[in-house]
Amino acid sequence: MRQDIDCCGLRVSGLAGARPRAGWSARPLKLRDAIVGTNTWQILALLTIVVAFVLLVACANIANMMLARATAREKEMAVRVALGASRSRLLRQILTESLLLGLGGGVLGLAVARAGIGAIHATSDDYVFEPPTLGLEEQRRMSEAALVSAI
Repeated sequence: MRQDIDCCGLRVSGLAGARPRAGWSARPLKLRDAIVGTNTWQILALLTIVVAFVLLVACANIANMMLARATAREKEMAVRVALGASRSRLLRQILTESLLLGLGGGVLGLAVARAGIGAIHATSDDYVFEPPTLGLEEQRRMSEAALVSAI
């Protein structure tokens, strides 16, 4: 294989009327590697780690805000208990609020992700960024998994 490539390189340089230069050779390279680079997986791994840390910080901030909100609502919960609300009723209310917050965030996240993928696809060349083509069933399952993980 390597000899064939070197032979083709010599032929091309001979067709162009140039002398073969010492130390120069031809090598096969994928078009995607020529455009994007060969070490893209390292950059993507670093980007994935950074995104994971940002997500971790966002989750910690949301948990902190929910704890602060629960502390601020301590008097409200005491009044509800004094008026006769059971602990299970208060727990259901708090869980329902948290569930709605999680679902709202998940739906918003899916919308932002869909818009981002559309923007990347619209601004890039087809041979650099080829999003996978999924059927409606696969898209539905992935969206459901994302919403369940948001909860």
